Amino acid sequence: MQTVGKAPLWAAASLLAFSSCAFSPRSLSMPPDAAAVAAAGRARPGFEARYRTLADDELSAGLAAIGRRAIAGAVSSSGSADGWRFVVLDHAEAEAFLFADRHLFLSRGALAELSGEPALEALFRSAAAIYAGGGFRSAGGQALLEQPLRLPMPAKEPPGAGERQAGGQGEGASASRADWLDLLDGLVFGHPPERGMSDGRGLLLPAADLRLSLPGGARFQPLGPGEFVASRAGEPIGLTVRTAPLPEAPDPPMDGDLDRERRFHRELASGLRTLAESSGQESALAEVFRVRGFSGIRARLHEPIADRTASGAPPVRQVPEAAEIRETRETRPAGLIALLGSAGGPVEVRLDCDGRSFDGCEALFLEILHSADRLRDAPLPGPLRLSARPLPRGGSVRRALARLAGSGRSEVTERVLFALNRGWLDEELMAGERVLLVCRDRERGGGGAPPAALPRELDC
Repeated sequence: MQTVGKAPLWAAASLLAFSSCAFSPRSLSMPPDAAAVAAAGRARPGFEARYRTLADDELSAGLAAIGRRAIAGAVSSSGSADGWRFVVLDHAEAEAFLFADRHLFLSRGALAELSGEPALEALFRSAAAIYAGGGFRSAGGQALLEQPLRLPMPAKEPPGAGERQAGGQGEGASASRADWLDLLDGLVFGHPPERGMSDGRGLLLPAADLRLSLPGGARFQPLGPGEFVASRAGEPIGLTVRTAPLPEAPDPPMDGDLDRERRFHRELASGLRTLAESSGQESALAEVFRVRGFSGIRARLHEPIADRTASGAPPVRQVPEAAEIRETRETRPAGLIALLGSAGGPVEVRLDCDGRSFDGCEALFLEILHSADRLRDAPLPGPLRLSARPLPRGGSVRRALARLAGSGRSEVTERVLFALNRGWLDEELMAGERVLLVCRDRERGGGGAPPAALPRELDC
C-alpha cells in the first residue's frame, strides 16, 4: 500500500493554484483521465484498509446532501455532483483526502474542527476545483501524483465572523447552526479511551496499565493524543501527564534481575534528561522511586544558569555538575518531572512550580506519584461525544462556555469548548438555543454512574 504523505512543493503549489479558481465559472476543465481514475482504484483499497470508516447512515446522508449542493454550485466543469461519494473516517486528527474517482474522505476530527456548515461547503468546493482543474497530475501534466491528495482545511476564522459579531445573527445563520448541530450531535470526539482517558479526578492509561488520581477539587482533561492536563475550578495547576515521546522505550526489567533493573533505570534517567533539555531546562537530583509495582525516575527541573543570567536575574556561582545546584533564591527549582516505567512505554509526569512554594509543589507532586496504581481490569468508561445542548439562559456563548469550564464540570478545557463553537462564539443566543458540548458515553463503556462532580446534563 502506498503511504499517504505530504505532497511535494510543486504539487502544493498546484493545489493552491487550483483552489484559487474554485469559484470562477471560467476555470479550465481538466478532469482526471482514465489513468488517474485507474490509479485511484488501485490506491483506495489500501487506504480504506488503513483507516476505519464510520457506519452512520444519518451522518452520511447529511454529508452527501451538503456535498452535492456545494459541488453542484462550485464549477460547472466538475461533472455531475451525483457521482461523488463522501465517507467519514473514524480518525481523531483533522484530515481530508480526495481520490480521482470522486471519493472524498474526511475524518470526524475534521468535522469537529470546522466552524460550521459554510466551512464544510468551502472544503467541498475546494475538492471540486482540484478535481476539475487537473489536480491529479504534476504541473507539466506528465506524471501522476500519489493518491489520495491531502486537502487543506479551511481557514480557522469562519466566513462572515466579523459581521456576526458586529450585527448579530439572522434567521439564516440560526438555521445553519441548528442543522450543523444536528449533524454533529453524538459524533465521537477525540481519541478512543484506549489511548488514555480522564474520568474526573482519575486518569486511566490502558496501554501503560496505569491509573493516577488527583487531590479533591482537581480534574484531568485531555490536551492531545496521550496527553492530559490538570485543573482546579477551570484554572490549570501546572500538571501535565503524557506518554513520553522517547525514540526508544526501555524494557521493564524481569523480577529479580538486578542488572537489567539497573540498566532500565539508567535508560529512564537518560530519557528524563532528554525530555528536560527538549523544554529548555536542566534536571537535577534524580532518584529512583517505586510505587505499587511501578518504578521510575524523578528529578527537579531548573532553568539553565545562562538563561537566568541573560534574563537579568542575579548571577549565581558556577557549579561543576547540575546535580549540585543549591536551592538559593536564584536557583529554586522551576518544577518537577518523573518517568514511570511500564510495559506500554514510559509515562511522563511534570509539574510546574511557578507561583507556589517549592515545598507545597513537591508535596503535591509526591501525592500524585504515590496515587499510581494498576487498572486491575477495571472497565473503561466510554468515549467522549459531541453533544448539542441548550443554553439554560440567554446571553453570550463565550461567557456561558467560560462559566461551564470554570465550574470544573466540563469534560474538556475552555479552549476546546471555544474551538468547537467558534462559528458562533461571540453571538448572543436566547435561552434554549443550543451549543456544542462534550459528554461521556457511559452506558456503552460500562463505566457505571458518573462521578458526583459531573452533573447528569453532561452525561450522554
